[in-house]
Amino acid sequence: MIVAIDAAGAVRLEQPLDFKRFHVEIAAPRTELAALRRAFASCGAIEDEAHAWVDADALRRWPGLAGNAEYATGLGQMLDYAARKGWMSPDGKRVRAHIVWAGGTT
Repeated sequence: MIVAIDAAGAVRLEQPLDFKRFHVEIAAPRTELAALRRAFASCGAIEDEAHAWVDADALRRWPGLAGNAEYATGLGQMLDYAARKGWMSPDGKRVRAHIVWAGGTT
């Protein structure tokens, strides 16, 4: 599962049924970090250039997937695994993801 942010700041979910891989992929330069943080705010928070926090409820309610039983089951298992590994926020509302910069380093 990849939470992708394109160069224009649009957020989408790619490979939503692949629960073995989870990260945020950004197709914009790091110099756009402030704008990317604003664009991502409805889905979570970009902590720094290396990590983001993704709202578990945003993932549960993702348009087009909210009623999909396979997605709900897999997502639940993924979030349970993340909790066991210490990758959930203390309140259990957000999951930590590493950031992959597909848009370059400048």
